[in-house]
Amino acid sequence: MRKKHNVPIWVGEFGSVYNGVATEIPDRLRALDDQLDVFEEAGAHWTTWTYKDVGVMGWVALDPECEYLQRIARIERAKLILDTDFWMQWLPAPTIRGMVQ
Repeated sequence: MRKKHNVPIWVGEFGSVYNGVATEIPDRLRALDDQLDVFEEAGAHWTTWTYKDVGVMGWVALDPECEYLQRIARIERAKLILDTDFWMQWLPAPTIRGMVQ
């Protein structure tokens, strides 16, 4: 259909999670590289989700003592307590999840 109508294709909201089991990170990076190869070969435009969470899906690692992370520390703690990142099932379940269930 894309070729028939000569329209571009865009793949968004994909990527690799980097705060899982440390031994899995090389595999996750290889999988991401394979995805990008497929997209490039198909001529697809793409955008990863790295903009969302520092230390989770971002390509950049920040010093835990940096000013930015210090400023958002309260927010990050609240997110953890309130289980707002519920999609990260590999993390220990916070108390709130049990209360909600």
